[in-house]
Amino acid sequence: MKHKHNHTKLIVLSIVSIIVMIGVSFLAVKAFGGSEEQQRRDIQAAAEKVNDLYYDEAYVFLKEGISEQEVNDAKAAVVDLKTGKEEGQLEQRLNDINERFAALQATNQLFEALDDKQPLNGATLQEYVLVNGDTQEGSIQTIRDKYRDQLQAGDDGFYVTISLLLDEATEQYKTFTSIDGQLNKLRDNNELTYEDLTESLDRLRKELASEENPYVKARILEKIGKADKELVDAITDKRVQAARDAKRSAAEIAQIEAEGKSQRDASVERVKMDTEEQNKLRKTRHQVRPIPGGFSQSSHQSSASNAQPAKEKPSETPQPVEPSQSESEESSTSQPPAASGESQPPHIKEDDDSEKDEDEPSISHEWVPEINRPAPDNDHGSSGESSVVPDNREESIPDSQLHIVDDNH
Repeated sequence: MKHKHNHTKLIVLSIVSIIVMIGVSFLAVKAFGGSEEQQRRDIQAAAEKVNDLYYDEAYVFLKEGISEQEVNDAKAAVVDLKTGKEEGQLEQRLNDINERFAALQATNQLFEALDDKQPLNGATLQEYVLVNGDTQEGSIQTIRDKYRDQLQAGDDGFYVTISLLLDEATEQYKTFTSIDGQLNKLRDNNELTYEDLTESLDRLRKELASEENPYVKARILEKIGKADKELVDAITDKRVQAARDAKRSAAEIAQIEAEGKSQRDASVERVKMDTEEQNKLRKTRHQVRPIPGGFSQSSHQSSASNAQPAKEKPSETPQPVEPSQSESEESSTSQPPAASGESQPPHIKEDDDSEKDEDEPSISHEWVPEINRPAPDNDHGSSGESSVVPDNREESIPDSQLHIVDDNH
């Protein structure tokens, strides 16, 4: 009887042990699965923070109004991943963002923010820009030297645009320096007469007819007006002083002063006309111009002002559609391969559900480790429009990119 009792007890203990082992195993599997899913979510969140810093799916231009705080927040999200491969891939993209952000800031700071509009914001390039009055040629050259390789490559729309702005800054700097030199030459001329002054300033005014930038023209008119008033007074004062030194009569001195007043009045009228013209020029409506090489409005969709509805999840049992022969031939040639040896930041996009086996369960946020940016379809990845807003960015994204698949989108 005792032996039978011990045998029953042993069976019960064995069953309990099996149940405990199954429970522990279940909890372990559940905990591991939860941890893995949380890691994937963290990776997805970090990737979204990084990718949101770009303006376009080609990962060329930075988002509109990008701030240093946003860059730092994205960096913190990537550091918190504490994983090897994914963190390294996103760090490459962050390095690219930091470099572009620094180039963008340095270049925009060369110019005035006309009506609080930066020369380059996102992929929007202002039609007219005006270099700061205190910008020196050395400041422009410093940017050229720092980003020499990128600027000379000529295959990246962002740096091509930066190069264009640097060229304009240099050209405007030389224009203003030339005007200042001509005006200073008049100031240094001890034999300058009213007639010589009027003739020289009128010539400078007429030369402005060929200047297309209204803000450059307004600043030059401002310089001319300032010199006009200043030099008329200087000529008058010099003539009066010379008459006094020569012991001329009071009547002669009074006549010189009267002529000086007449010249001042004429100068005031000229400056008044210059000022009116300046005001008109500075009210020029701000417009944008095409990005160098073109950047199509159909290559980007602004998430702030043109939000698209969420994409419907594809049917779990899609019906296959046989493509026509012409469509098959077109699809085989529509995506050019990425240039060999081109090392650029990772790319994150949605996976193509058509390539999945219908019986294969989908995995959210699956990482594909290819990180090269694709070669653009045309120069700088666009088609010649000005500032941007594409209808469907995904159409221009090759598959050879690092991407995350999210079945919930």
